[in-house]
Amino acid sequence: MQSQFRVVLMVVLAGAGCSKDHPEAQPRPEPSLAPQPSAATAVPRASSVSPERSSPPNGKYDYEVFRGALGRAYGLKRAALICEEPCRFPEETKQRVWLVRDGRAEPADQYWPRAVWGRYTSAMQQAKLQTRVTFFGDYPQELYAWGAVESRSGDGNLPLVKWSSDAWQRDHREFPSTRWTLPPREYDAALLSAPVDFNPLFSFAYGADAPPMTSKGGLLAIHTGKAWDTRPAPWAGAVQLTRLADGSTLALNRGAWLVSSKGEITALRIEKSLAEKSVTIAGDAWILGSYTLSRPSVPGRFKVAQLPLRTSRGRPPTQPGKIANPSGFDRRCKTPAVLIEHTDGTPLYGTELPSLFAEVPGEGAGLEAYVADFELGERSVVQAQDLAAAERVLDALKSHPDLRGELTCSDLRSLLPDPYARTEHLRRVFIHARSGVVLELT
Repeated sequence: MQSQFRVVLMVVLAGAGCSKDHPEAQPRPEPSLAPQPSAATAVPRASSVSPERSSPPNGKYDYEVFRGALGRAYGLKRAALICEEPCRFPEETKQRVWLVRDGRAEPADQYWPRAVWGRYTSAMQQAKLQTRVTFFGDYPQELYAWGAVESRSGDGNLPLVKWSSDAWQRDHREFPSTRWTLPPREYDAALLSAPVDFNPLFSFAYGADAPPMTSKGGLLAIHTGKAWDTRPAPWAGAVQLTRLADGSTLALNRGAWLVSSKGEITALRIEKSLAEKSVTIAGDAWILGSYTLSRPSVPGRFKVAQLPLRTSRGRPPTQPGKIANPSGFDRRCKTPAVLIEHTDGTPLYGTELPSLFAEVPGEGAGLEAYVADFELGERSVVQAQDLAAAERVLDALKSHPDLRGELTCSDLRSLLPDPYARTEHLRRVFIHARSGVVLELT
């Protein structure tokens, strides 16, 4: 009888679209995977880490636990949601929820998704299943809820729902993709060359008249305007960076540090020792860690910078139609290009070009990736600044017997003077060379 009911429950949940997948989590690269600084970026120097901890101006801590409501705290970028424990569905008693957006906890029980998940209550209670509820999003534009059991089978997972028009509604996706905030275009060169082996947007700070910064295990990297300058740092892995209004940067990875615009690092004192990410509340950087919300002990001390927005240029391309076939390469060619396809003549799949790009020595220097629709058909193309750069691509292809590259002469850059513009027949593919991650720069 138990096994029969289990089958019935699985059918009910599957028919309703319950997923066993979790929402995409923030990447947490392992320290051991962080690349060592190359000869071009490594700068021998004494540690910039201060041997002294901060001296909080008010009390024992720079950050103190927020006690306006008790429960599990979830970050919503510009607010936080606190869900009273145990924060599980189906709930045994009335579930209480609070929203923190201006420094106070205000009752927000409407954000408990019983109305949309109520249809699963009876079956889950009979099966003695309870699901941990997770909230995430970018308040007030987006608020999502997800229910996931703490078991390998995934039985009892609940579908992704979104708060819209003052009510919970089933979302059409299994889970939303991460929406990164892109910096203005003047930071793209620094972003694409960031000396990290994961999506550089995860740990990238800019604005407030301070230089761009990124991080990885044991290192802080500062962009000088021409190149990345690395120096020692006390954190074990990549840290989440939040640029503050005074040009300093808040760095979080279990611990918390304040980084000056010159790269001087000072450890902060936090009441709870675990810090994972920041949440902007009433203009200040609050800290979320282990589902605990912490606020600055002195309001306004860690004011978040108002970052400049990315704008669109909209310059039209010079070649709106199909691209003329490239010519054969000779030593007079100033615009070498490597055409890449499978040995059976089929185009590269979506992830193959970025993966190959990451294998080419030189971290993408002197190379640009395109997808071009020539008269001979669609090809993935790596435009090289010179023959030496093109030969690095051809050397990387030698370890891929299923791919082939042809050295040709073609000036795709001149056909797309605005690299962010794209047509049906030509587009630039922006690849972070260290990680092979495609950045959707527009």
